[in-house]
Amino acid sequence: MSQYHLSDMSITREHTSVRPISLWQLLISMLRVGSVSFGGYMALVSILRDELVDRRQVLKDEVILDAVALASVFPGPLAVNIVIYVGYKLRGKVGMLIAFAGILLPAFVLVCILTYVYFEYGDVLYLEPIFKGVMPAVAAIILSVAIKMTKTHIRHWVQVILLLISVAALLIFSGFKIIILLMAGGAILGYLFFRGVQHSEDLEVPGPRIRGRDLRMMGTSLAGVAAVLLVLALFGEDILPLQLITVFSTMSLSLFGGGYVFIPMMQEVVVESLGWLTNAEFIDGIALGQVSPGPIMISSVFIGYKVMGFPGTLIATVAMFLPSGILMVVGSRLILSYSDSVLFKSAMKGVYAVTIGMIFSACLNIGMDLEMNLISVSIFLISALCLIRYKVNLVYVVLSAGLAGSLLM
Repeated sequence: MSQYHLSDMSITREHTSVRPISLWQLLISMLRVGSVSFGGYMALVSILRDELVDRRQVLKDEVILDAVALASVFPGPLAVNIVIYVGYKLRGKVGMLIAFAGILLPAFVLVCILTYVYFEYGDVLYLEPIFKGVMPAVAAIILSVAIKMTKTHIRHWVQVILLLISVAALLIFSGFKIIILLMAGGAILGYLFFRGVQHSEDLEVPGPRIRGRDLRMMGTSLAGVAAVLLVLALFGEDILPLQLITVFSTMSLSLFGGGYVFIPMMQEVVVESLGWLTNAEFIDGIALGQVSPGPIMISSVFIGYKVMGFPGTLIATVAMFLPSGILMVVGSRLILSYSDSVLFKSAMKGVYAVTIGMIFSACLNIGMDLEMNLISVSIFLISALCLIRYKVNLVYVVLSAGLAGSLLM
């Protein structure tokens, strides 16, 4: 029988962790993942799974899939929200902060350096061949993880159909609305088809088990957020650090659908409304974010540096990523309070199929964006062979692909 452990605002099923993980090991893992997570949030999910599920064996696939599903319906940067959730599930509040710092630090440091070089010397295009070499390997990484998850979680023809519909829909359409529609459809069909199926460790739970203490804590958190927003609204325009916090935290909490949805919103605010950057600088800042590991919104470093120097990079980055991550952790309690019910497990079988379809579609989208030449195709095929057949550590795969790109492209 599964049990909940409600200490430290945590709802954790007994099968969540296979092995314990120390805070130091968690930090090292997140730094490793953050150093090679090129290519968007599904690439990060794939690398995160390889590190924590396959290599360290501290998580089950279900936790990663839960994180992807929840992050898809909460505001904020998807990749960092997923990592914050995973860190919280593993080691509570401290684990959440360590995961947050570890996943962003490699990209933060690299973009800080590139930003400094850009504003001093005006050119960092020499990194482009490395990026071109890495992207085929990233597509191979995502493909390998999608195949592994399919073998583990896709057991019924209904799930196969949901997976294929998800892939097709995301190749044809884009945006937050289609993701929500697919998730909702997957949950409904999962419930309808699997509610009569015996689930391992099932125990029908009649309702959410949210204690009064938890509700008070959530109420206090919401009141604190409201107070902070009020202060920012009253004084943010007069104090530059507060203005940075206001702009980036507001954008983060109103962002649905991933980084590419975020780009036009950020351009409107920092170029058109505030005039912090010229349009050319904004485009270059996005490009710097693209050639670094980590989420595309790491371009907050570039903007923060232009506005306030190095202190601005730290303020803008924390304001961009942390508020939405905390909101996801708090909000997920309400959803996961049902996680041992037959209804929830049945619905999640459909949601997991849709989520795995999202991973396959991410691989195809990256593949379609690649330059179709002999070098790119060779890097993809060799990387896929190393990962799927020979189980080579993906860190070595990414580094080798980057080196090949720098020498051959």
